[in-house]
Amino acid sequence: MKSRKKSLRDTLRENQRGLDHYALLYGKPQTQHIAVKPKREIVNHTDASELEASVISEVSSLLANHPAVLFAVRQNSGAAFLKGRDGKDMPVWFYKCITSPEKMRISDFWCILRDGRMAAFECKRRSWTKPTDQREFEQLAFLTMVSNSGGIGRFVTCAEDVLEALK
Repeated sequence: MKSRKKSLRDTLRENQRGLDHYALLYGKPQTQHIAVKPKREIVNHTDASELEASVISEVSSLLANHPAVLFAVRQNSGAAFLKGRDGKDMPVWFYKCITSPEKMRISDFWCILRDGRMAAFECKRRSWTKPTDQREFEQLAFLTMVSNSGGIGRFVTCAEDVLEALK
């Protein structure tokens, strides 16, 4: 297995240890010092229950047990890269729309209800209010298409939004 490439911070620390060792070995004062910034600590100031991940967890549990849901899928977006036979990196898409009336993105959840309708739910953090960027407008296009086809398409910020939509 190939080991990960060393970070610049690790390389600089290793070089400083080498300089310190040689100075000590030859009994000379250390004149070179490499300044290495400490690793930055990432602090998320948002309560975990307010994040989209907690909404996704709630909705997932609800859809797994709701009597009106026949089949439900949690859809991830994006792609990963894999080395091909020729040694080049090639994208592996998690999903790819083959045809659509406009540019859109599939929602976090889509399902088939027992009455034959389709439902789609895009989870957002609890403080979310409306679409503001291109990604969200593409998600809105998918939800609108589902709704216009007789299904349920909604942005949700809690499991109660899904319960209300499935009534």
